[in-house]
Formats: sequence, structure tokens, C-alpha cells
Amino acid sequence: MLSKSLARIKSVPKHYAIAVLAVVAAALIVTVYSKTGSTDVPGASYRLSFADRSYDLLVAVSGAEQERGLSGRANLPGNQGMLFWYPDSQERCFWMKDMQFPLDIMWVSADKTVVKLAENVQPDTYPEAFCAKAQYVIELNAGQAERNRLQQGQSLNF
Repeated sequence: MLSKSLARIKSVPKHYAIAVLAVVAAALIVTVYSKTGSTDVPGASYRLSFADRSYDLLVAVSGAEQERGLSGRANLPGNQGMLFWYPDSQERCFWMKDMQFPLDIMWVSADKTVVKLAENVQPDTYPEAFCAKAQYVIELNAGQAERNRLQQGQSLNF
């Protein structure tokens, strides 16, 4: 019986075995990552808070979510924003493709400090790209940066 099972395993093409091992390894990594208890992992819910205002941040983690962002929406509720979560700090460029309303865009370092702020970015600026080195990028409705007195160098709580 065991020899028949071993013979069956040996007959499995190598690329199938490699694919199965890759899936098992990925599942193990996800399991370990989710057990760390860190709030800096994709999929967590985030709230950006200021003295008198809070924003529930929609999280864009996958490439497709990040590419789509807020484009195609008619508006964004006043108490919401979008957080683009990246695993590391690199040059991050954003544009206003298919946007229907203006945004305030904040580039934020790994220690959650605003490194660049672009206020009232209009949809008609596309195809211009706005870039800065950051680990996180947060988009809010235009005017929210001024309302909350946001500025470069400010630490954020999210």
C-alpha cells in the first residue's frame, strides 16, 4: 500500500509539486503574519484621528486596489479617506485618472510623519503625477488638510 502511494507521488510532475509547496509556504507566511498582533499589516482597519475629527480609512493593499484607488466614485463621504499601505518606503506616484472630485494627498513615512502634502489636487491635473518617497499615502476630500491644520513634518495617528 505504501509503495503504491510512493509510486503515485513520484509520478506527479515537478511543476505541480512546486506549485503545491508554494501555496503551502504562502499560507504559512500569512498565518505567521496574522499572528504578530501588529497594527501595521494589510487588512487591518484604520482610523486617522485629529483633535476634533476622525476619518475611517479604506485600505488599498493589492496592486489592483491601489491602481483603482478612489477613481470612478462620485464622491467620498466626509468621514472617510483612503490609506494606501505599502510594505516599505519607496517613491510613490499618484495621479487623478478617472477622479470626479478633488483630493488632499499626504505621503507618510514609516514612522507616520507627513513627508509631503498636496492640497486640493483637481481631477483635471491628469496625467500629471504627484510623487514622494513614502510607505503610506492617505487621500482625503480636498480641504481636510487645511481644516485639520496638517503640514509637512507632522506626526499622524492611524
